[in-house]
Amino acid sequence: MFDADGDPGNGFQKVTFNGSLDIGSVPPFTVSRVAGNGLSLLNPTGNLAIGTLNAANSGGNGLRVEMPVGTDFNLSVAGGTIDTDGGDFAGVAISTDSTSSLCLNLTGMSVAGSGSANDIQLDQSGSSTLGITQALLTDLSNDNGGASVGTTGTVSFGCAIP
Repeated sequence: MFDADGDPGNGFQKVTFNGSLDIGSVPPFTVSRVAGNGLSLLNPTGNLAIGTLNAANSGGNGLRVEMPVGTDFNLSVAGGTIDTDGGDFAGVAISTDSTSSLCLNLTGMSVAGSGSANDIQLDQSGSSTLGITQALLTDLSNDNGGASVGTTGTVSFGCAIP
């Protein structure tokens, strides 16, 4: 759970990490990859804002968010680099299912998937809601260095993060 005051009864206050979250190392440094997923958020709730996310990994997704149950989550990443290698893995993989709800704000990143995978993959199923803050998928691509974007299910546009 990401809640600044720790009491969900007061609503979720955004947890903000303004620094640089580095997993492995990306250019301009010598690339050093972690094995598997870079950053995995499994069944998260609340609001999380990351200033800069840099992840270099092999054999998994650079950023993976899975929301299989009825939870709500807002994720903002303001910049950074995701460099995924080794197999057919998206640099960013987001999935919602059941009655979960996710609003995603990715801007100013460089995202690279590996193999034949899209750089960013958005998968919505069930009665869940998967939204991005951009008005169009092309905006999501352009905001992230021309990253290729793939989707399954229905993606909502223009969601707002409190």
